[in-house]
Amino acid sequence: MTEEVDREEIAVKALTLVELKGLSARIAMNKVAQEMEITNWKERGAAHALVFEVLRRKNALDKILNLTLRERSARLMHPYLRNLLRLSIYQMKFGKTNSALVTNEAVKITKEKFGVKTAKFVNAILRQVEKFPLQKIYENLNDLEVLSIKYFYPTWLVKYLIKLVGRHMAIKIMEKTNTVPPIYLRVNTLKSEKNEILKMLKREGIKIKEDKDLPDVIKVISYDKPVTRTKAFQEGYIYMQTKSSALVSHVLNPEPGDFVIDLCAAPGGKTTHIAQIMKNHGKILAIDLNIRRVNEMKEKFKKLEVKIAHPLVADSRILHATTLHKADKVLVDVPCSSTGAIWSKPEIKWKVKPRDIKRITQIQWGLLIAAAKLVKINGILVYSTCSITLEENELLIEKFLKLNPEFKLIPAEPFIGCKAYRGLEDAQRLFPYPNETEGFFIAKMKRIY
Repeated sequence: MTEEVDREEIAVKALTLVELKGLSARIAMNKVAQEMEITNWKERGAAHALVFEVLRRKNALDKILNLTLRERSARLMHPYLRNLLRLSIYQMKFGKTNSALVTNEAVKITKEKFGVKTAKFVNAILRQVEKFPLQKIYENLNDLEVLSIKYFYPTWLVKYLIKLVGRHMAIKIMEKTNTVPPIYLRVNTLKSEKNEILKMLKREGIKIKEDKDLPDVIKVISYDKPVTRTKAFQEGYIYMQTKSSALVSHVLNPEPGDFVIDLCAAPGGKTTHIAQIMKNHGKILAIDLNIRRVNEMKEKFKKLEVKIAHPLVADSRILHATTLHKADKVLVDVPCSSTGAIWSKPEIKWKVKPRDIKRITQIQWGLLIAAAKLVKINGILVYSTCSITLEENELLIEKFLKLNPEFKLIPAEPFIGCKAYRGLEDAQRLFPYPNETEGFFIAKMKRIY
């Protein structure tokens, strides 16, 4: 990386990519790091942290910006400039950075990119921001709007959460997702014994804590260098996976020798975990519609030494029409609104709209119905999402059980979350608070005839 490149510049480029291309913060950062040839991981990490913090607080930052602009609107600005101002406002008002330093940095970046006239405009705006009293953003707002700005959530989602879990728990969840998310890892026992892997991590300066609920999950407490730069990660001894995601495979509980079908398998986190639980004995059909993601999954199989998974590019909704083989276990971890993943992907808050939920439940329904046709008698079907909405979870399972009496809901064990709603007490939900994980829903069903 050339010395002149600042973390602010890296962050603004990534934020602009997130906004214009709809990329996740992680993918946007990877693209910018490649493009700008950034090799210093500390510099990159600092820029990534800035991206995260700005995305978390986007509505409050935009409110300050618009109140400062008065008649003009931030929406009409050049996206790069808008994101530079968002970042500067974050640093001044939330990041406790010296205002003069922030203004100088923003003016310098603007001058290089847009010229003197625009740099003067940025200088004038940020001088006003400096004097702007933070309390002013709460003026003339109703209760929901105040909560929305205070906890950095869109109003529709604040309202939804309160209705779903009550005001107290909704506030706890929103507070939790404004902290740094925990890093969970899964130890890959296909490559080595758990204790050997823990020793490897210790040697590389990764301090961990073993999880009390899941035997192959550990939590990172501190590190000398990012986990992705360790030999253990690069050689497939560990896999980065959230605790709630790892729980799904344990609920499925595949046994060595089983035939398992994973209907939405890419990029392969759960598939490789299933193979690990099966000790590489049996067969897994790993299906996904996205050829790029299936290729990524194949690489993971090699790296993690998964030998029993067979990738297939296909539409899972029509697979039952072409296969006669019924499976012992079927997992359908469906595409969803990702409203449970906001803790680690704050951009989701601003992307997802209520209308998207209606559209996505139709896809989920199609996949669930198709999955049911692949389960043998006495076989198991597990349905999971990283969403917190009723529409994608309880309501869908309720409808499914009503229309498919051959399936019976059974306990989704190990049970480490909260009981699901609407009387579906054998299904489980997880939330950032109190479960310290991403939001998830898991239902386990047995085919009885």
